[in-house]
Order: sequence, then C-alpha cells, then structure tokens
Amino acid sequence: MWVEHLESRSANPDLADSYKNCYLACRFCNNTRSNRPRRGERGEELLDPCKVGWSAHFTKDGDRLQARPGDADADYTARLYSINDPRRVECRRMRREALERALAIWDSTRDGKLMARLREIGEVGVARTLSLARREAQEQIMRYAVIPRDADTACACRQVADLTLPDWLIAQALEV
Repeated sequence: MWVEHLESRSANPDLADSYKNCYLACRFCNNTRSNRPRRGERGEELLDPCKVGWSAHFTKDGDRLQARPGDADADYTARLYSINDPRRVECRRMRREALERALAIWDSTRDGKLMARLREIGEVGVARTLSLARREAQEQIMRYAVIPRDADTACACRQVADLTLPDWLIAQALEV
C-alpha cells in the first residue's frame, strides 16, 4: 500500500501531510493516477473513497467495475485509476474466488455437531482436518476484513466521527 493524496501534492502542497487528504492505495492505482488533478476539465470530480460508497457509482460486470450511466464522477475516477486494468481485474477475481472458497468452508463447518460426531465415530483425523480448514478459512476471511483485528482504535486525527464506519460500509461487513 502507498499513500495516495486526494488533492495531489503538486496541486496543493499545503495538504501534502494533511491526515484527511491522505489515503492508502495500491501502488498500481497510485502510479496510474500520478499527479493528475482531482477535478477534471468538465467539472467531474474524483470520488473520495472515505466519504462515498463506490457501490452507488459503479456496477459489477463479472470482476470489472463499470461507472453507472451518466455518472461523470465515477467515469472520471475509473479513467484516472484505470480500474479495469487487467492486473486489477485479476486481483478482484483472485480475491473473490479466495473469499468464495473460504466462506464455503466456513459455512459447511459451522455446525459443531459434525465435529463431535466425527470424533464420536473415531474419525479424529477427519475432524482435525476440518477444524484446521475452518481456521484457515477464518484467517482468509479476516484477511479481507473491513477493519483488521489488529488495527489501532486510536485515530491520529482525534476525530470521534473518524473512528466509526459509515452505515453503507457496516451493511457490507461480515461478522466472523
């Protein structure tokens, strides 16, 4: 992850170290956008990832993201970050498939009665293998958690509002 500046450092050097102007972004997105401006020539604006849920501006087409028709800001954001660059689409595909596998294992091993029954009938090795698979699935799911378990709960900006997730993001979170 690299630091992305919503207002580029070249356009607004005073905001270079402003907490509210700095975001984590993958190196591909950061390099692709480079120092291109937050606002386009026709008034369109780069979507602020901490204030706007992208699901309101994009639709999924397989592992590709498409700006909703007529949404100039989403189209501008997609162009600036090249969100459908083959590397990004491949990363989305791999993430989706890993989560699908992990969630399938998690769901199929949710019932503790199965483990108890396997031990009861002498299938201790199978129960141990399933238990390990469940633990690995949980780790994979947590890898993609909205807020990692080990995240510091003290916000550097000291803004209480910045310590909670917006409702639209909470609705997408999965409790494991």
